[in-house]
Amino acid sequence: MFAKHLPPSAGLPRVLVLAPAAAGELAGLIQMVVATPGADDWPAGPFDAIAGPGAPEQLAALGRRLRPGGRLILTHPAAPEALLAALTAAELIHCLVEP
Repeated sequence: MFAKHLPPSAGLPRVLVLAPAAAGELAGLIQMVVATPGADDWPAGPFDAIAGPGAPEQLAALGRRLRPGGRLILTHPAAPEALLAALTAAELIHCLVEP
């Protein structure tokens, strides 16, 4: 699920991975930086992408760790309308929300 949304890159993209499931899917495809589970003090960026579970209240902090043009590839069990509103409030652009 995460791999199809990675940004194009000449080399391996540097990705902050937020969960073991995402790490397993992306192994070998990226330069992986694994976040500590349950922590909100993520490693410093910039990252080409951030992948894994992320709550709407975390979007602004995660977005600040992206390089310009980077991608947040997140999962969260909220209603699509709530997620889109949170993405817009975090001033992220080109948002795609899939159920």
